[in-house]
Amino acid sequence: MNGVADDSLILKATAGTATAPQSYVRVRLTSNSVVVETTVNSGGTFTPQGTPLTSANANLAAGDRLTAQVDAAGLVSVWRTRGTTTVYAGSVQLPNVALWTTGGGRIGMSLANGNRVDDFSGGTLP
Repeated sequence: MNGVADDSLILKATAGTATAPQSYVRVRLTSNSVVVETTVNSGGTFTPQGTPLTSANANLAAGDRLTAQVDAAGLVSVWRTRGTTTVYAGSVQLPNVALWTTGGGRIGMSLANGNRVDDFSGGTLP
């Protein structure tokens, strides 16, 4: 995902529909940080999780790639790739709630109007 403020990766999306899941984890870019949030009401409100990732490694610029994953324990890990160099940006622990610590879910993106991405992919962790 390109480093554009307010673009988001959507992880562990469940219930609802493919375009409007009921619950999911949102990994969102701001102008100088990465914010991890959850929602259980189709995005009506979001609950911030942990503190925003604000290290130099979490500061994305146009052309950077954002990678995020949620493991089975509900730990959201984030990386930034600039050119050919990937660095760990940090992690946020989600609450011990079944939505975030069991099962799978869908993935996706939420992009600001007119923004585009390429090379989007996903997978399942063991």
